[in-house]
Amino acid sequence: MYTPVQIPTYLHDTFSEYINYYETELTSFDAWVICMWHFHQVKPIPKGHSVTNIIVADACIDCIVDQKNQTIFLSGLSTMYHDVITEHPGDSFGIRMRPGAAHALFGIHATEAMDKPFDVTDRLVDSSFWNLSVQEQEGVLTTNLETLSIKTTSHQALEWFEVLFNDLYLSSVDTISAHFGYSSKHMNRLFLQYYGMNVKAVVMVIRMQKALSHLINDPSEALTTLALEMGYYDQSHFINDLKLNLGMTPYAVLKRLEDVHFFQ
Repeated sequence: MYTPVQIPTYLHDTFSEYINYYETELTSFDAWVICMWHFHQVKPIPKGHSVTNIIVADACIDCIVDQKNQTIFLSGLSTMYHDVITEHPGDSFGIRMRPGAAHALFGIHATEAMDKPFDVTDRLVDSSFWNLSVQEQEGVLTTNLETLSIKTTSHQALEWFEVLFNDLYLSSVDTISAHFGYSSKHMNRLFLQYYGMNVKAVVMVIRMQKALSHLINDPSEALTTLALEMGYYDQSHFINDLKLNLGMTPYAVLKRLEDVHFFQ
């Protein structure tokens, strides 16, 4: 099952000094969600200093609680994003939903929540929610989303993504369109509706997420072998794509992972 990687602790040198980021599995309805993530500030960020929260594109649209503005919104990122934090961001949490879940659960066109917020506060909670502790809020949001998932009968958007993730052959607009029985033009329209990204962008996200997972879990694997496993013809194409989409080469990623593991 698709499990994307978010590793801000590894991708910025001092992130973990100021921010505690961690994820909690939600096994009760993991067919719809991947995890609940938590963002807790460990200590104040000094004046003139900044911390970068590097968010890797994962095709997911998260359900995010904004304590400051008392809103809950859906939002995802189609490309890597650098969130520069210069002051106290406040503690926050959100639920990372599976690709396609936002469309299925809320009936929205996914582009409405990709690279921008889509407010769903009134659909999920009432005003009493903001008087609860963070732990209580987490329980209420989880329960309400799970209830929504039980009432939802359309699973196609989620199922399609899992097919793509597990089938290396489905790596182009043509092969994917032929597999699902649509024209390339219509396939792209459906992908925008389901995931907020076209077919090519979704395929690239899957490749990058697979690559990151391999680099983290098996750093000794030869890059040539990894490139072939990702569906690339050669190592240089793989390295260039990773640099374009992640902002660094596989070697730089491995070096950061090595440094973080050394200091922890």
